[in-house]
Amino acid sequence: MIRCTRDPWPSWAKEYGVPMEEVALCRERMFQAILADVSIFFNIPLKIELLKAIPRGQGETVMRLSKAA
Repeated sequence: MIRCTRDPWPSWAKEYGVPMEEVALCRERMFQAILADVSIFFNIPLKIELLKAIPRGQGETVMRLSKAA
């Protein structure tokens, strides 16, 4: 599990008028893009799943990192 209790992205999104759901999805996609390279480097297929997100008002961001099937 990856847990984040602080997140600067919602503040920036408010400043530029970006919807909070877009912020949450962007963060998940950013980690997925990074994992693509990490998976190749370690030769282990990895995936990440966003379970909770600060931009969704859930108090913390929680992502599950696991091997891809």
